[in-house]
Amino acid sequence: MAVSTPKTWAQAERHCVLQGGNLASVHSPTLQEFNGTSIWWIGGSDAAEVNDGGEGVYLWTDGTFEYTNWADGEPSGPVRPWQDCLLMNFGDEDDEAWGDEACSLSLPFICAREL
Repeated sequence: MAVSTPKTWAQAERHCVLQGGNLASVHSPTLQEFNGTSIWWIGGSDAAEVNDGGEGVYLWTDGTFEYTNWADGEPSGPVRPWQDCLLMNFGDEDDEAWGDEACSLSLPFICAREL
């Protein structure tokens, strides 16, 4: 479910949880086909765990992270370590690649729940 009301990443996750789901996690290219020109929060973050190199370990809110679709130069954590939360449709409007951004930015978001 796409929610067009901009929220911070944490506010968006809370909204999704209250609806019985989480921010969307993407596990394969076929699950990523969400067309649009907007940038959307999705459920990945590296705020919870940091590896030995100083950049975090990305996880979906469901605890997995086996598929990635980073845009060129992303994630930008080593250069911008405050960028901990994932967004989709990063870059050109037809680009479904991901980027990381400051979690305090207010963006529309995508919720998902298992049926």
